[in-house]
Amino acid sequence: MNGISMDFYSILITLILPLCAFAGIGWGGYLLLHRQEDGSRLLTRGKSTMLCLLVPGAINLVLFYSLAVHMHESLGNFPEVIGDRGFPPNLKLHGDWALGYFGYLFFFSLFIWPLLVLLSAKIKGIQSFAGQVSAVGISFWVSFVLTFLAPKDFIYW
Repeated sequence: MNGISMDFYSILITLILPLCAFAGIGWGGYLLLHRQEDGSRLLTRGKSTMLCLLVPGAINLVLFYSLAVHMHESLGNFPEVIGDRGFPPNLKLHGDWALGYFGYLFFFSLFIWPLLVLLSAKIKGIQSFAGQVSAVGISFWVSFVLTFLAPKDFIYW
């Protein structure tokens, strides 16, 4: 039974999640860049779309990289073992905030966001929010990719 669950987990991580992410980014990007009936694009329609595009990912990156700096400054190096044992209280709190925000945004972007993109594209009453909905998810996925530029010791801590 454990072999089956591990196989499903590896399929989920290596195949299903990336496909969901790429499908959402593709559809969301299409919605943002596709010309509307009036000739405009959702991306350039308003400041709220640009704000939605920048803010969630920017917060994610700021929390992530500030945690790397805080950790390196507080401990003198990156931890060699997994966990937060021996961390000062402020560093532990910072890590909890960063992980919490990342976790909620990841869950939202993986499971809820693709549905919202689809619904906002198809339901007439909420089509005006399609640009903002698309921008939020794309912002997260771009920031997620940018986190892999961090030092290797921090990423695999």
